[in-house]
Amino acid sequence: MPAETAVDISTTWLEKELRLPEHCARHGLPYARKVTFALKSNPRIGSRKKVLAPGYTSVDRAAEYLNQVKIVKATGWPMCAHCIRERAVGITLASVLLFLGVAAFACAFIIGALTDAAAGVFVGLFFGGLALLLLSVVPFQRVSLGRLTQAHVTDDGQAVHVTNPKPEFVREIPAAARASQAADRRAGD
Repeated sequence: MPAETAVDISTTWLEKELRLPEHCARHGLPYARKVTFALKSNPRIGSRKKVLAPGYTSVDRAAEYLNQVKIVKATGWPMCAHCIRERAVGITLASVLLFLGVAAFACAFIIGALTDAAAGVFVGLFFGGLALLLLSVVPFQRVSLGRLTQAHVTDDGQAVHVTNPKPEFVREIPAAARASQAADRRAGD
């Protein structure tokens, strides 16, 4: 398997909403649609055991997290027809599972209220509906824009890291997007 490649795009450059590449990062194909979405950093806030210390509460921990988290808006991110089709199929599958889960719940309660059916039917429909509801999250998560674009914000929030981008995508990223990232990191040191 080839070594992983990656490119970092400065968050300060992305915030200016300048033109992004014309090719999909995942497939290298020309874009069929440009999307706008938000990416969130995952800051390290230390041990959970700190809440056991006197005077430090879970509210303090949440405030510490909120002070460190960085949300980056990616405007005009290119997605090819293959990515759009994959996302549509995933969202459709998630919607069908969600609908079937809600329908199974409704049927369970209707059957339980109106008939003297065996408890096994009610329990089967109830837990079947619950399983379908929980399973509906899987295809939705798999076609999230962050996963499809292979992009996430670095821990320090200074760049959007794109994993295994195609050369067509990388070639079209302006040097300023990468150069400004290096300048941002030097300024932070």
